Amino acid sequence: MALFKLTHKFRGQALTEMVLVIPLLTLMLAGVIQLTLLFQARVVFDKACGDVAREYAAGTVNDSNAFSDEFWVRLGPYQKYFIRNSLSVGTQNPKPSLIDTIVQKIDSAGPIAQKLKGFVINYGGKAWTITINYSLPFSPTFILPNGISFQNQVTVLRYPA
Repeated sequence: MALFKLTHKFRGQALTEMVLVIPLLTLMLAGVIQLTLLFQARVVFDKACGDVAREYAAGTVNDSNAFSDEFWVRLGPYQKYFIRNSLSVGTQNPKPSLIDTIVQKIDSAGPIAQKLKGFVINYGGKAWTITINYSLPFSPTFILPNGISFQNQVTVLRYPA
Protein backbone atom coordinates (compact mmCIF):
# COMPACT_ATOMS: atom_id res chain seq x y z
CA MET A 1 0.00 0.00 0.00
CA ALA A 2 1.42 3.33 -0.97
CA LEU A 3 0.31 5.95 1.49
CA PHE A 4 2.57 8.62 0.04
CA LYS A 5 1.74 8.02 -3.57
CA LEU A 6 1.33 11.21 -5.52
CA THR A 7 -2.14 11.66 -6.84
CA HIS A 8 -1.22 14.39 -9.30
CA LYS A 9 1.53 14.26 -11.82
CA PHE A 10 3.36 17.49 -12.62
CA ARG A 11 4.62 16.67 -16.06
CA GLY A 12 5.40 19.69 -18.20
CA GLN A 13 5.07 22.26 -15.42
CA ALA A 14 8.72 23.39 -15.62
CA LEU A 15 8.54 23.65 -19.40
CA THR A 16 5.40 25.79 -19.21
CA GLU A 17 6.94 28.08 -16.63
CA MET A 18 10.06 28.53 -18.73
CA VAL A 19 8.00 29.32 -21.84
CA LEU A 20 6.28 32.07 -19.86
CA VAL A 21 9.42 33.46 -18.17
CA ILE A 22 12.01 33.43 -20.99
CA PRO A 23 10.37 36.23 -23.07
CA LEU A 24 10.17 38.44 -19.99
CA LEU A 25 13.82 37.81 -19.14
CA THR A 26 14.79 38.54 -22.74
CA LEU A 27 12.93 41.86 -22.67
CA MET A 28 14.59 42.80 -19.39
CA LEU A 29 18.01 41.95 -20.79
CA ALA A 30 17.33 44.03 -23.92
CA GLY A 31 16.26 46.96 -21.73
CA VAL A 32 19.43 46.73 -19.64
CA ILE A 33 21.55 46.70 -22.82
CA GLN A 34 19.70 49.73 -24.24
CA LEU A 35 20.11 51.68 -20.99
CA THR A 36 23.80 50.81 -20.89
CA LEU A 37 24.26 52.10 -24.45
CA LEU A 38 22.26 55.23 -23.62
CA PHE A 39 24.37 56.06 -20.56
CA GLN A 40 27.57 55.34 -22.47
CA ALA A 41 26.46 57.73 -25.24
CA ARG A 42 25.68 60.41 -22.64
CA VAL A 43 29.18 60.04 -21.16
CA VAL A 44 30.74 60.34 -24.62
CA PHE A 45 28.59 63.43 -25.32
CA ASP A 46 29.62 65.12 -22.05
CA LYS A 47 33.29 64.29 -22.63
CA ALA A 48 33.18 65.71 -26.17
CA CYS A 49 31.60 68.92 -24.85
CA GLY A 50 34.31 69.26 -22.21
CA ASP A 51 37.11 68.58 -24.69
CA VAL A 52 35.88 71.21 -27.12
CA ALA A 53 35.39 73.69 -24.28
CA ARG A 54 39.06 73.19 -23.36
CA GLU A 55 39.96 73.82 -27.00
CA TYR A 56 37.99 77.08 -26.85
CA ALA A 57 39.76 78.08 -23.62
CA ALA A 58 43.10 77.38 -25.31
CA GLY A 59 42.11 79.61 -28.24
CA THR A 60 42.01 77.01 -31.04
CA VAL A 61 38.20 77.12 -31.41
CA ASN A 62 36.59 80.54 -31.74
CA ASP A 63 33.21 80.37 -33.48
CA SER A 64 30.14 78.12 -33.54
CA ASN A 65 31.04 76.40 -36.82
CA ALA A 66 34.48 75.42 -35.58
CA PHE A 67 32.96 74.38 -32.26
CA SER A 68 30.40 72.07 -33.92
CA ASP A 69 32.98 70.59 -36.31
CA GLU A 70 35.41 69.88 -33.49
CA PHE A 71 32.59 68.46 -31.37
CA TRP A 72 31.61 66.07 -34.16
CA VAL A 73 35.21 64.89 -34.51
CA ARG A 74 35.43 64.34 -30.73
CA LEU A 75 32.47 61.94 -30.80
CA GLY A 76 34.79 59.47 -32.52
CA PRO A 77 33.34 56.03 -33.24
CA TYR A 78 30.03 57.00 -31.61
CA GLN A 79 29.21 59.34 -34.50
CA LYS A 80 27.09 56.64 -36.10
CA TYR A 81 24.64 56.77 -33.19
CA PHE A 82 24.17 60.56 -33.29
CA ILE A 83 22.16 62.45 -35.90
CA ARG A 84 24.54 64.96 -37.50
CA ASN A 85 21.92 67.35 -38.89
CA SER A 86 20.33 67.70 -35.43
CA LEU A 87 23.54 69.18 -33.98
CA SER A 88 23.09 72.80 -32.95
CA VAL A 89 25.59 74.98 -31.13
CA GLY A 90 24.51 78.31 -29.70
CA THR A 91 26.55 80.96 -27.95
CA GLN A 92 25.66 83.63 -25.47
CA ASN A 93 27.39 85.78 -22.93
CA PRO A 94 27.89 84.12 -19.56
CA LYS A 95 25.51 85.05 -16.75
CA PRO A 96 26.92 87.55 -14.27
CA SER A 97 28.50 86.00 -11.22
CA LEU A 98 29.58 87.20 -7.79
CA ILE A 99 32.98 88.18 -9.21
CA ASP A 100 31.24 90.44 -11.76
CA THR A 101 29.50 92.25 -8.92
CA ILE A 102 32.82 92.72 -7.12
CA VAL A 103 34.41 94.01 -10.32
CA GLN A 104 31.67 96.63 -10.66
CA LYS A 105 32.47 97.81 -7.13
CA ILE A 106 36.16 98.08 -8.06
CA ASP A 107 35.23 100.42 -10.93
CA SER A 108 33.99 102.98 -8.42
CA ALA A 109 37.14 102.70 -6.27
CA GLY A 110 39.30 104.91 -8.45
CA PRO A 111 41.81 104.81 -11.33
CA ILE A 112 44.44 102.71 -9.54
CA ALA A 113 41.88 100.01 -8.77
CA GLN A 114 40.74 100.11 -12.40
CA LYS A 115 44.29 99.52 -13.65
CA LEU A 116 44.66 96.65 -11.18
CA LYS A 117 41.35 95.22 -12.35
CA GLY A 118 42.49 95.36 -15.99
CA PHE A 119 45.64 93.45 -15.13
CA VAL A 120 44.23 90.84 -12.74
CA ILE A 121 40.64 90.42 -13.84
CA ASN A 122 40.70 90.34 -17.62
CA TYR A 123 38.58 87.32 -18.44
CA GLY A 124 36.26 86.94 -21.37
CA GLY A 125 34.27 84.01 -22.53
CA LYS A 126 31.08 82.51 -23.79
CA ALA A 127 28.42 80.10 -22.73
CA TRP A 128 27.96 77.34 -25.33
CA THR A 129 24.74 75.35 -25.60
CA ILE A 130 25.17 72.08 -27.47
CA THR A 131 22.15 70.01 -28.54
CA ILE A 132 22.14 66.79 -30.55
CA ASN A 133 19.83 63.81 -30.99
CA TYR A 134 20.92 60.27 -30.21
CA SER A 135 19.29 57.37 -32.06
CA LEU A 136 19.07 54.17 -30.06
CA PRO A 137 20.72 51.21 -31.75
CA PHE A 138 18.61 48.05 -32.05
CA SER A 139 15.44 50.10 -31.64
CA PRO A 140 12.56 50.40 -34.11
CA THR A 141 12.32 53.90 -35.53
CA PHE A 142 8.60 54.24 -34.80
CA ILE A 143 9.28 54.27 -31.03
CA LEU A 144 11.54 57.36 -31.07
CA PRO A 145 11.66 58.67 -34.67
CA ASN A 146 13.81 61.71 -33.79
CA GLY A 147 15.94 59.95 -31.19
CA ILE A 148 16.69 61.18 -27.69
CA SER A 149 17.79 64.79 -27.36
CA PHE A 150 20.98 65.48 -25.42
CA GLN A 151 21.76 69.02 -24.33
CA ASN A 152 24.65 70.50 -22.42
CA GLN A 153 25.67 74.03 -21.52
CA VAL A 154 29.34 74.82 -21.07
CA THR A 155 30.54 78.19 -19.80
CA VAL A 156 34.17 78.87 -20.58
CA LEU A 157 36.22 81.87 -19.51
CA ARG A 158 39.65 82.57 -20.90
CA TYR A 159 42.42 84.97 -20.06
CA PRO A 160 43.05 87.53 -21.49
CA ALA A 161 39.71 88.62 -22.87
